[in-house]
Amino acid sequence: YTAETLFPYTTLFRSNLYGREASNDPNCAASIPTEFRTDQSRSGNWTLLGMDIPHVAVMHDLIDEYFRRCHWFIYIFHEPTLRKQAQEVLGRESWKTQERGAVLATFMAAAMALQAVSNEESWVGHHILKEQGMDCTSMLNQLIAEVRRHLLDLLEDCQIEAVQVCSLLGTFYMFNGNPNLAWAVLGMATRAGYALALHSPRIGNQDKVMIQIRRRCWNHLKVADTYASMIYGRPTSLDPAFGSTQPLEDLDDTIVSANSLNIPTESDVLSRITFYTLKYRMYDIVAEVLSSLRLLKLRSPPSFRDWASLQQIIHEGTEQLKYWRADVPLHLNLEHWRSLDIDGSDARRFENNASRLFFMQAIAIDFLYDTTVILLHRPVLETTIPTLQSSQNPWKNPHNEQIKNSLDISVAAATRVSNAPIH
Repeated sequence: YTAETLFPYTTLFRSNLYGREASNDPNCAASIPTEFRTDQSRSGNWTLLGMDIPHVAVMHDLIDEYFRRCHWFIYIFHEPTLRKQAQEVLGRESWKTQERGAVLATFMAAAMALQAVSNEESWVGHHILKEQGMDCTSMLNQLIAEVRRHLLDLLEDCQIEAVQVCSLLGTFYMFNGNPNLAWAVLGMATRAGYALALHSPRIGNQDKVMIQIRRRCWNHLKVADTYASMIYGRPTSLDPAFGSTQPLEDLDDTIVSANSLNIPTESDVLSRITFYTLKYRMYDIVAEVLSSLRLLKLRSPPSFRDWASLQQIIHEGTEQLKYWRADVPLHLNLEHWRSLDIDGSDARRFENNASRLFFMQAIAIDFLYDTTVILLHRPVLETTIPTLQSSQNPWKNPHNEQIKNSLDISVAAATRVSNAPIH
């Protein structure tokens, strides 16, 4: 038998199993015939394997810290939903297997928060951990190790938490010195997203909150996949045919009253979604630039044709960045905050968390813009400066003016990043 002779039978099998529409629909959910084994395995209880039950008060405080420090940038949870799940699962010694995702998502959010508060002496949890003979580092290691022990079971459960946990775990490894593991775990997040059909825009009969959680997770997968590809120089994991971001809608955790802010705004009501929409658009630009540069396959020094193609990519990318920058609203404009003499150095200037959140997002907007500018011009510097340095007459290069322009633009962008309010 060949694939060609078997195709009609496999199509008929899929049609009988999933319905005729699914047999020709690449967006259909990725259920598999053996999934009943997973259902059977989910009928019992499970417990932690390598650590004691975490201190409930500390865990709830860490969830607070997660939403204060991480959620404003890593947008994969619905805040009331995660808080409700944490309330239900914390403080118990065993859980139903169906609750594994909620427990591990809570643990991973707490781990991300622990990393953030570990060097902050004023954090309230330090003395509680000390009474238990622990510190932030030991608790963090325990939480990460426990998540890893159950990771394959979580993937088999095929719940949305598999995407959330792998996304956070991959991010943790990315920024804590384990790039190879980060790359692999983020790839697992992508596969988990496909298994849950997050790439499909079809809504089905799910409630509005779950629809938005799915879309938040899918959009973050697109961002994380592009970012990892950019910094590691490896191909993306997402199929471009299914790589489009999905539109987000406001929920109870996204609307902010402009009256609660200490800066003038363009509207009475602001949405936190605005920042994420801009972020997704920027990563679409980054993905397009990466794809164009890799298809170009530049040589050093570049040929005349290579140089012309590279300049065209830079021109088109610059135009896209210009239009993107023009759409940044006032409350996400860092220069506007600085014009009000607010630079983040004095926490008392922030009357509420919304002001702090928008200020942080304004900084991130500048970072996104400047790092993309550097990415766009970097190939010029990488392929030409080594040649200039080895040449006896470096300034006779016919493209000298464009090289100098790219260098000036890149240095200016890097200088702006270096002036970030680190505090």
